[in-house]
Amino acid sequence: MSYPNLSKYLSTYAEPEAQSFPSHLLADHSFDFGLTLPLRGEDPHEIEQRLVSLRELLGQHGKRVIVVAVINGAGTKQSEYEKANQDLISFLDSQSPEWNDSFFLQNQSPFLSVLWVDRAIRRPFGDKQGVGLARKIGCDLLIRFRYQNKLRSPWLFTTDADASLPEDYFNIPHSSATAFHFPYRHDAKGFEGKEALTLYEIHLRYYFLGLLWANSPYAYPTIGSCLAINADSYVQVRGFQDRQAGEDFHLLNKLRKLGPLEYRHSYPITLRGRFSQRVPFGTGQSTIEIHEQLNREVPFTLYPPAAFSFLKSFLSQMTDALSQDSTKGLSQVTDYFSTLSAYHPTLFECLQTLQVPKIVKEAFQSRPKPEPRIRHFHTSFDALKTLRLIHLLEERSFPRLPWTEALQGAIFCDFSDEIQTPDKALASLQALEEKSLGTLFNCDRSF
Repeated sequence: MSYPNLSKYLSTYAEPEAQSFPSHLLADHSFDFGLTLPLRGEDPHEIEQRLVSLRELLGQHGKRVIVVAVINGAGTKQSEYEKANQDLISFLDSQSPEWNDSFFLQNQSPFLSVLWVDRAIRRPFGDKQGVGLARKIGCDLLIRFRYQNKLRSPWLFTTDADASLPEDYFNIPHSSATAFHFPYRHDAKGFEGKEALTLYEIHLRYYFLGLLWANSPYAYPTIGSCLAINADSYVQVRGFQDRQAGEDFHLLNKLRKLGPLEYRHSYPITLRGRFSQRVPFGTGQSTIEIHEQLNREVPFTLYPPAAFSFLKSFLSQMTDALSQDSTKGLSQVTDYFSTLSAYHPTLFECLQTLQVPKIVKEAFQSRPKPEPRIRHFHTSFDALKTLRLIHLLEERSFPRLPWTEALQGAIFCDFSDEIQTPDKALASLQALEEKSLGTLFNCDRSF
């Protein structure tokens, strides 16, 4: 089968690993699925246990999988993560591998092969390179295997070393979605930072539910270890960005502009609770910060519900105006901004900071019909601008609130009773989120 779009991507945008990979390593191989696994500072024995579990899972279903394990780190740093990287490479070397440059193909069973990529010792990352590049290297290699008809599935799976995969993980249905996001749970048993991790997950669920209630087309979770990405969509947006963190957020932001994201109805991926400084922000780093905050008896806070109320009203006003003919719509937008400027100048300044009036004006000038005009607006006022608006609103108009107060004050969280513990609050949010998702994220809010 021919894949011209993949060919262009590989020759123009793919990482060097996808171009220099020695093809003879896979001469007699083909796979049903491909999985990218970035590794930095992971314990070799824990990785081995993860792979044992995966072998058992695949043996039950008879599916052949290749895992692209990208060991990554900056060789100049003498941190605990770099030492663990060296231990993992030494562990692999003890098995007498045949390394081809920085590649080692290990056939662990009739159903599982692991392509180890050494970007920690043989070819270390730069100081500012991290998980975004690791995911891109892995997915770019899967794109090459797909192009060479070595990979049957059009879905690029990506996860992390702290993730336990459910038994139906690879049962992806036919779909036109650009990506799937799996349900997830954190396992904090025996973890010192259990309360901090629970509060951080409350933050994640709360933000998603707030966007969903506000009718934002960018309401979806963004966890890189819980994704399966359509290969054609991946190459259209040129893959993951080389970021130290947030690569999942930015990729999904681009994919959402191509088409819908789909919620994977399956058993959840279980993410092990741990303190981690592998990336400058995200679950591991936030858990550390919240844990330290709790030790200082500083209350944990959430975005104010009023910020989501304003977002909901603002999006409704924009959608209604953009749906009108140009003359009426422009007049409606002008009236809205004038009223906001007169009575709520700080709120208007938040929109001005994000160039919202300019975005709306350009939508009317460049798109004569409502549907493409609305698409233009949402393509410009995207997930990143939405997040920035929430931040601006909390900085300038609506201060953050203690987490229990925010949950009880948020219509979209539906807490009528007193909140007793973080665990019970999180369980309620988990149930509410998954009840709200349906099959497609915002399936009735396409743009």
